Amino acid sequence: MQKLSAQRPFKPLEVDLVIESLVQKEGPGLSALATEKGTTIYSEQRGVTALDNQTAIEAKSHFRMASISKHVTAFSLYKLIETRKITLNQTIGKYFPKLPSRVQQITIAQLLQHSSGILDYENLLPATQREQILDADILPYLETTDSLYFTPGTKFRYSNTGYCLLALIIEQVSGLPYPQFVKNHIFTPIGLTDALIYQANASIPDRAYGYHPEGSVFHFADQSITSATKGDGGVYFSSNDFHQWARHIGKTYLSDASFKPWFLKNSIRVIGQIRYSMGLFYYQDKLGNLYCFHSGESTGFNNIMYIDVTRELIVSIFSNRDDAVVSRPFEDIMLRVDKNQLKKSYIQEPLFDWLSKVYTNEPMVVSH
Repeated sequence: MQKLSAQRPFKPLEVDLVIESLVQKEGPGLSALATEKGTTIYSEQRGVTALDNQTAIEAKSHFRMASISKHVTAFSLYKLIETRKITLNQTIGKYFPKLPSRVQQITIAQLLQHSSGILDYENLLPATQREQILDADILPYLETTDSLYFTPGTKFRYSNTGYCLLALIIEQVSGLPYPQFVKNHIFTPIGLTDALIYQANASIPDRAYGYHPEGSVFHFADQSITSATKGDGGVYFSSNDFHQWARHIGKTYLSDASFKPWFLKNSIRVIGQIRYSMGLFYYQDKLGNLYCFHSGESTGFNNIMYIDVTRELIVSIFSNRDDAVVSRPFEDIMLRVDKNQLKKSYIQEPLFDWLSKVYTNEPMVVSH
């Protein structure tokens, strides 16, 4: 285990004991990593990547990110915006002409912001669905109804559907399969050789497989009918991969004098002072400092991440079990390194729990 630097008091043992109390060494577990300016300030891995081989989880183990993938989709799209191949105000009817006319009027910006009002594809699947669906497979279901939850652009409602469509738009405009586009334009240029977008039968190095707990027993739960879509949740990152990527976007984009105003302008209010832009929830303090965060929940996996852009502080916990095991150690680490910034944003409950409510469109609570 690596210790914190001397300038930032932290007793790693306190967090270690929490993790040890929650995760059995021989069961599915987690990888926790905190870095500041590229230096590791806390690292702890516990548990195994698969029950059948008992390979210990390491910082190089690859977990399915679930909804943490969304900002990768957003930044992939931004590559096409930079080259003027896409504009935010384009309507999606240009790319999906078979959609009902009302749905065609949704813009790319509204998909990015979760303000499209488009229906959740998960709710459109028949009860008899047994085969895994891909991003393109949701289109026939969307083509059968012109219903929307609300007038596009008027409010925030979290949507996996929107990000599946964004991946399909990236494919149409670039002429490349979405996983190949991400590899060519996002991962490879910054040296992420092992990060990838999930595809069936893909070789995933140091792969962690997902599990579902029932009491003290874990059942293999690595895939479901909705876990093979790419735009809304298909990234596989290791802790090491993610911190390299997060530091890159923090220094290259979120701190950039031209990108940051664009990022802030093209956002939508979620609740209180929390806003959403480019696949990231964020809070901006009075000094203009950005604090970005997201979690990911999928069959077999639960994850959470946080980026303090100004300090280059990154905290992540990835797990190959779909309970809330990441929540308490994340809160304990944040209590020691975050200077209470997230609490100042009016989120007064554990962040993982709060985000879970956002994803299911439950009433969200903030204090004032």
